[in-house]
Amino acid sequence: MNQNNTLYKAYLEKKKENKLREKTLKKYNISDSDKTIIISKNTNKILLFIWEVIGKLFKLIFIITIVILVTIGTTVILNEQLRNYILNFL
Repeated sequence: MNQNNTLYKAYLEKKKENKLREKTLKKYNISDSDKTIIISKNTNKILLFIWEVIGKLFKLIFIITIVILVTIGTTVILNEQLRNYILNFL
């Protein structure tokens, strides 16, 4: 009788774990596949914030550099004297 009681408790724990797992999967809208990886970004919010700001600054600097180079290129193409000077220099 003691073994039946232990098996029943194990069954109830397993059922409770499955219910919690299903609730979590539904809450975060993830699939039930074994290949699903959950990445938690709550580990270090300050470091992640700084990393995102640095990434956005690099993107902004890159875009500004492209705009400046395009502006210089357009000026060279449209200005005949400057174009001839650069072609002779090359």
